[in-house]
Amino acid sequence: MMGRDILFALEHVREDYILRAAPTGKNARRVYMRWAVVAACLCLCVGTLLGVMLHHEPAPVGEGITIPQSEVNLKKPTDGMYDMQALFIYNGRVYRHVQNVDNPSLRGRYLATVTGLIDEWTKADGYVELAGVTPGEIYTVKGYDPDFMLCQTYSGGVSIYTCTEGLTVYTGKDWFGDIYRLRRELDTVVCESAVCRNLGYRKPVEMGEEHQGLLRRLVDVLYDNPLMHTADVPREKKYSDSFNENRLYVMEMTLENGITLTMQLWCGGYLTNGAVAIKLDEELYEELLTVLGETCGAPWYLESGDILACTGKDIFADFYDLPGNIREAGVQSKMSWYGEYRAPAPLGEEGIELIYRLIDELRDTPAVHQNVMLAHQGWEREDDGMWYWVHLSDERIMILHEGGWVEMAGSYPLTFQAKSEAFDALWVLCERMTDE
Repeated sequence: MMGRDILFALEHVREDYILRAAPTGKNARRVYMRWAVVAACLCLCVGTLLGVMLHHEPAPVGEGITIPQSEVNLKKPTDGMYDMQALFIYNGRVYRHVQNVDNPSLRGRYLATVTGLIDEWTKADGYVELAGVTPGEIYTVKGYDPDFMLCQTYSGGVSIYTCTEGLTVYTGKDWFGDIYRLRRELDTVVCESAVCRNLGYRKPVEMGEEHQGLLRRLVDVLYDNPLMHTADVPREKKYSDSFNENRLYVMEMTLENGITLTMQLWCGGYLTNGAVAIKLDEELYEELLTVLGETCGAPWYLESGDILACTGKDIFADFYDLPGNIREAGVQSKMSWYGEYRAPAPLGEEGIELIYRLIDELRDTPAVHQNVMLAHQGWEREDDGMWYWVHLSDERIMILHEGGWVEMAGSYPLTFQAKSEAFDALWVLCERMTDE
């Protein structure tokens, strides 16, 4: 038993147990003296153990990383919208919401009550002790250091808040082992491609028994390898969105208590969790890529760097439920959108039939990044060319770009190249209905 384990045990001994065990009568003094000697010996043992623990453990490998303190303010509004993150301030530390866990037994002892004083318009002097976005009582989380993790409650579970600022860590064991006890408490691992998650087209797949050996080796590497800042993970900017270009897979590692570590696998073999990252061994990275590809589909980019790992069926059929029941269709042109507004012109039965044909022809067509379209057409922006917005029932919008390119509004940057008579006929119909 380590010194910290003894201290932890002593800290949680109930006072009534101590009083109940206290001796009475004429032997009390003799017994008290005997226990005083035992207590002194115990303190000596604890002190010795603590001394060994604090002064004789081998020095950490590498320089380690310290998670910097971030500013406590809101991002600047964009088009009147704010990016508001739930947080509260306790003991001068900022705790930020990371997840909800449907496990009320995680709630520990009561600490304080947070006010709901922080909102989109709060100025800097409003970020004071016990101010927060969501008012309510805050508690410790059983089994976790309150300097790192606290919680609020909701019906059926707890809202987890963490504070990592100022924390210094060296190897993955400091993070995944000492904080989360990943090796001992890992329960399930669910994975999905980053592009599907980013678009909201969720297809999570749980890794099975046949993957347990790989997962054990992965956890070993997570414990042994040095940590780095996620911000320092190399990102190749092939197109315009280096963040989404370099993320391949998302892995959610859920512990037995329900707490989930969301891991993101990046190009080059980097695995990130929040502010920290680890570089995987090359052999493990290649094996993990192969298994994830077989389990939940190819990642965002294939080896060519241009083709995205989904087809027309994934987007039109599975995500947007097309062709489905298209009850009506109308078209707006680029000129109508930027010039004098015109309501969508109905395309009628002829247009709906052409849309059905176009979607069917794109069913097995792989998606490409929109910047591939720009390069192919010689445009700097998509607005450089002519386009039509085709409004479909249930607020779905298909965008036709000149040159035979098709996308769905909301599925950026996925674009499909349509080399078909259906596209050409639909384009001509759009021209006719908009008089352009």
